Parts: sequence; structure tokens; C-alpha cells
Amino acid sequence: MVYNGIASKIKAPTASVKAGTYTSSQKVELKSDIEGAEIYYTLNGDVPTEKSTLYAKAVTISKTCTLKAIAVVGGIASDVMSVEYTIKSATGSSGGSSGSSSNDDTSYDDNYSDGSADNSGSDNAGDNTGSGSEEPQGPTEEEIEKSNEICTDLNKSLSDIEAVFTVLELDLDPEFNDDPVNIKVTEKTIEILEYVKKDIGLTLEAAENGTIISKKYVRTTYAEDIAAVKAIIDALTDEEFQIFKNEKMNYLNVSTVYALIEHFDINTEYRQ
Repeated sequence: MVYNGIASKIKAPTASVKAGTYTSSQKVELKSDIEGAEIYYTLNGDVPTEKSTLYAKAVTISKTCTLKAIAVVGGIASDVMSVEYTIKSATGSSGGSSGSSSNDDTSYDDNYSDGSADNSGSDNAGDNTGSGSEEPQGPTEEEIEKSNEICTDLNKSLSDIEAVFTVLELDLDPEFNDDPVNIKVTEKTIEILEYVKKDIGLTLEAAENGTIISKKYVRTTYAEDIAAVKAIIDALTDEEFQIFKNEKMNYLNVSTVYALIEHFDINTEYRQ
């Protein structure tokens, strides 16, 4: 009786985006009418359980799929919510017969190339001729989760970098620092972090718009800025580099330093 009384009050979760056909990725928020309920979901059509993905933030729907979800309270699950989404290109086709229609898919994970190279190879030469081109494969749940993890790390790094600017500005104050070499290194450090700050902001903005973020995406998209940063570091004298390495970089949290190494391939030497 108690079980039935509780279960009858647990309604299936609701989705912020209704079922239908869309021409771009959709961010779907899930909600339960019971405060404190945990929501679990799947995107592969399986019935969700407490072993499925726990809902923590908006779910990015970037390919045709069925989103299913349950709300769980005290080990008791609600009915299953099921919503079908069809993602098609702006031209109305869910396939990828032309190179331009599949450009968004190049950022799914590290196994995707940059799109232009794929269309020039002999393996793809017959893709546009007609008989049933395969629909481009979208990101897996694991790739989406990894993208979210990267964005979480980059968000923390962005906050850390913004805080470090305050310290670096003090290093430029003659009252605190009258060493011209140290001041020069401080200016170069600020220049480097300005590049990184801008690129992290653009990356997070891309993620908000449905792009799946990976190490390859960051390093490819911001290759010119990364090269500019490395050029700044390479131009430092040995004395300047030691100040940069042993003093300025110590202002950053270790997690931020590793994020710069992992995603931006920036100056791994000072961590060795």
C-alpha cells in the first residue's frame, strides 16, 4: 500500500523540447514535479534504469534518437518518458551526401577528420552518386559526457585565469615590482593568457550551441592562437623563461596548467 501510494505520485519526467523534426542540435532540459527526484535517461532507445546516465545538465540532441527518462525517488521509479527527435540538415535531408552538410559532425570526437580531407579521398568518391548514402554517425553518450567533462574543466580554468590577471596586474605596479625583466615576463604572460581566455570562452560558447568538444576540436580550431602562444614562449630568453616557468605559472592552479597542456598543447616543458 505504501509502495503504491508513493509510486502513484511519481510522474514521468518532462522534456523542455517537444518531440519533432529539427534542423539543428537541441538542448533538452528534463524536469520532475517531485523535488529531489533523480532523473536517469538513455538516448539509444533502451528503457532507463538507475544504472543509466544520471541527468545533471541539459542533454544535447545532435542526431535522430529517442530520449527516454525516468524519475526515481527512494528507489521507486516513475513511468518512462519517451520523446522522439529527428535532426535533419537545413536542406531537409538527414543524410550527409555533401561535404558541407556534415561539417558539424567533424567535432564529435578525435576519430573525426576535418571534413574537407574526407571528401577528397577515393573511399568517399562514390558517396554522392546516389544509392543510399549512410547517415553521418552522431556522438555517442560517452562522447557527450566527455565533452561535458572537458567544458567543466575549461570553465574552472577560465575562472582561475581571470583571478590570476589580478595578481599579474600587481606585478606590473612599480611599487611592487621594479625589475624590468620581470615586468616584461609579466606582460608576456598576460598576453598568453589573453589568448587562452578568449579561446576557452569561444569553446564554451560553441558547446552551448551544440558542438561536441574534444581535445582535437580545441587544438584544431585554435591552432593559429596556439602557434602564436608558442612563438611568444619561444622568444623568451633563458632568464625570462625561468621566471615564466617558476614564478608566473605558479599563480595558476595545477588543474588549470594540466588543462592548458591537455587541450591547448601549450608549453608542456614547464611541467616536466
